[in-house]
Amino acid sequence: MIRLLAAARRAARDRDEGVALAMTLGLMLVGTVIVAVVATVAVANANTTAKSRAEMTAFQSADAAIDWAVSILASKAHDELASACAVEIPSTMTINGYAVTIVQQYTVSGSGELSAGTCPSTSDATERVTLYATATVPGLLAEDGPLERTAVAELIPVPPQVALDKAIFSNSSVNLVSNTVLQASDGATEPDAHVYSNGSVTCSSNTVAGGTVYAAQGNVSLGSGCVISNTMWASGKVTIGNGAKVDGDVWAASNVLAPAGYAISLSGNNSEVTGSLLTNGDVLLSGSKAITGNAYTSGGSVWLDQVDVGGSIYANLNIDLKQAGVGTDAIAALGAITGDNNNKTEIGRDATAALTITGIKKVAGTTTELSPTGAWPDPAEPAFDFGDQDPGYPGTIVAPAREDLPKVTMTDEDLALWSAAGFTVERYSGVCTADQIDPLINGGLSVGAGRVLVFDGCSAPVEIITKDVTLSTSIALISWTGFTNQNASNITSGTGGADPTLYMITPAQDGKNWSTATDQPACPASSELYDIRVGAFKMHDVKVFAYTPCDFDYKTSVNSASDPWEGQIYAGSAFPGSGAFKLQMARIDVPSVVEEVPDLTLPANLTIVARYDERG
Repeated sequence: MIRLLAAARRAARDRDEGVALAMTLGLMLVGTVIVAVVATVAVANANTTAKSRAEMTAFQSADAAIDWAVSILASKAHDELASACAVEIPSTMTINGYAVTIVQQYTVSGSGELSAGTCPSTSDATERVTLYATATVPGLLAEDGPLERTAVAELIPVPPQVALDKAIFSNSSVNLVSNTVLQASDGATEPDAHVYSNGSVTCSSNTVAGGTVYAAQGNVSLGSGCVISNTMWASGKVTIGNGAKVDGDVWAASNVLAPAGYAISLSGNNSEVTGSLLTNGDVLLSGSKAITGNAYTSGGSVWLDQVDVGGSIYANLNIDLKQAGVGTDAIAALGAITGDNNNKTEIGRDATAALTITGIKKVAGTTTELSPTGAWPDPAEPAFDFGDQDPGYPGTIVAPAREDLPKVTMTDEDLALWSAAGFTVERYSGVCTADQIDPLINGGLSVGAGRVLVFDGCSAPVEIITKDVTLSTSIALISWTGFTNQNASNITSGTGGADPTLYMITPAQDGKNWSTATDQPACPASSELYDIRVGAFKMHDVKVFAYTPCDFDYKTSVNSASDPWEGQIYAGSAFPGSGAFKLQMARIDVPSVVEEVPDLTLPANLTIVARYDERG
C-alpha cells in the first residue's frame, strides 16, 4: 500500500514537471516571437523615420530653392524677367549637398501660358509665374532608389493700384439733398471730399460739399445755403443761388449767350465766390455779396448788378456795371464798358474797351477806348491744381476730362490680387439672407488684412446687417446681385486699433450690368437687381466703401447716433441719402483696382499667392 502511494506521488510529480517544461518552452517561444516582432517594427520605424527625415531634407532643399528664385524675381521689372528666367535662375543647383532642379512656367499677356521652361521676352507682360523646385536625395536601400520632393510656388504681379480719389463718383447725375455734409479726410491739407459726375450736379439747400465738384457732362446748380469748399468745374452752366458760397474758383465750359441763358449766373443775397469765375459764355452777377477774384469770359459779356469783383473783369464782348465796383482792370476786348454813374461804379485801375467807355463814376488808372485791345494781359492763374488736365485758360475754357467709372470685376485673377494683399477669400453658395450672412460678418478672428466673402448663387440682392455686428477685421462683401438692408443696426469696430473697413461690392458683369459694346454700365430698367440700397446704419469707428455699376441709394439720413459714413461711394448712379447724409472722405484701397496696362519698365511686384508641396 505504501509502495503504491509512493508510486502515485512519483507519477504526479513527473506529470507536473512535464507540464512546467511545456509551459516554459511555450513562453520562450512567445517571447521569441514578440522580440522578433518588436525588432521588426523597430527596424521598420527606424527605416520610415530615416526615410521621412530624408524626404523632409529633400523638401526643405526644394523649398529653399523656391525662396532663392523668388528673391531674384521679386524686384524685377516685366522687361527684366526674360534675363532673370534665362540667366539668373539656373535649371539645376545644389542645396544642402543635394541636386535641385528648377522649372519655371510663365503666363504672359496675349500668348497665355508658355511651355514649361520657356522664358518670356522683354516685350511680354507677365501675368503669372509658377516655380517647381525638385530636390533629389539618395534612398536608404538599393531597392528604394533616389527620393524626390517637389515644392511649388505661384506668383502674380501686383500692378500699381488706381487711385480712387473721389468721395462720391457717379456715372450719371448727382443730387446732394438738403442738409448733406461731405467732410474732408482727417489731416487733409485742403478740402478733398470731391464729387464727380458724368452728368449734372445739384446741391440742395444747406448742404456742404468739402471738396471739388466736377460735372464732366452737365451743369451745376447750387441751392440756397449750399457751400462748396473747393473749386467747381462743369462742362455746362453753373447757377449759384441765394446764400450759396464757393470757396474756390468756378469753371464753366458753356458758351451760352443771353437771352438764351448765362454760362455762369450768381444771384440773391449773400452769394459769394472767393475765387474767380471763368467761362466762355455770358456772366450775370446780381445782388450777391462779392467775387474775390477775376471774372473771365472768352466769348461773352459780363453784367454786374450790385456786386463787386475784387480782381479784374476780362470780357470778349461787353461789360455792364450797375452799382458795382471792379478792384483792378476792366477789359472789353471787342465791346464797350458801360455804367450807371452811381458812386459805387468804379474801376480800381485801368479801363480798356474796343468800343466806348461810359457811365463809370471813377477810373483810378488810364482809360483807353475805341481801340481794339488785341491780346489782353494774361490774368493771374487761378489757384487750382488741374494735374495733367489743361483747362484752356486764358483761351477757351474746356470741360473736365471724362473719367469712366472703374470696372471693378471679381474674376479669379482679381481675387488673387486680394489674396496677395493679405485677404483670405471665402466663397459661399446659396447664402443670401441676413440670418445666414450676419453671423459670418459678426466677430470672428482677425485674419491678415481681412476677409473676402463671395456670395454665389443668389437671384436677388442679398440682405445684410439686420442685427448689430462687430468687425474684428476688414471684411469685403461681394454680391453678384446687389445688397439691401432695412434695419438701423450698429456696425462697430472690434479691432481695438485701426478702423476696419466694410466693403460692399457688386462687381461689373459683362452682359448683365455692363455693356461690352460701350464698356460702360448697362443696368436693367425698373429693377433693383445689382443695386446697393441700404440705410440707417449706425457706424462706429469703421470705414465703408460701396461700389456698384447700377444705383447706390442710402435710403434714409445717417442716424444721429452714428459716425459719418467714412469712406467712398462709386456707383452708376449715386443717391446719397434722403436728407442729413454725412460722409467723411477716407481713401479706401481696393486691391483689384489696378492699372490694366503695365509699364514694362517698372517692377512687376511678383507676389506669392500659393505655395505647397506637390505631393499634398
